[in-house]
Amino acid sequence: WNVTTSLWLRRVCYERVPPKIWISPHSASFALSSIWHGFYPGYYQCFVAFRFINEAARKMRNMLRHRFQTSPAKTLSYNLITMVTTAIYMDFAGTCFPLLMLEPCILFWSYFYYVPLVVVVMVSFLPIPREHSSEGKTLIKTAIWVWGRAQ
Repeated sequence: WNVTTSLWLRRVCYERVPPKIWISPHSASFALSSIWHGFYPGYYQCFVAFRFINEAARKMRNMLRHRFQTSPAKTLSYNLITMVTTAIYMDFAGTCFPLLMLEPCILFWSYFYYVPLVVVVMVSFLPIPREHSSEGKTLIKTAIWVWGRAQ
């Protein structure tokens, strides 16, 4: 179900958002998904938080990942740390989904003094370049060529 829904969101929303518009394809997809689920405030809080988490994760990846690619041990440690961190942040934001209403979500987040949200929002707005270097582009093109897709 979730895989099919993701593919549907990609085809219907993500790929159709024109470039250089005031809303990003990711934001548009999260907005459509929240509308699709219903009109409870918890859904909107959850998807807005997911969007900030997504942007922060991309920036952190572009800033840090290349530093951990020098050995298999460092790569494994990077993968484990990012997997656990992602799970924690997604669980934190995803708690609003079943809570549905604004007050219980804010109360839950207040137990953590809003620290995860503040961190994610701050990282989202940091002026970190989206791509580390041209090496990443070369690797992506190589990977596409290896898998037999057009460049």
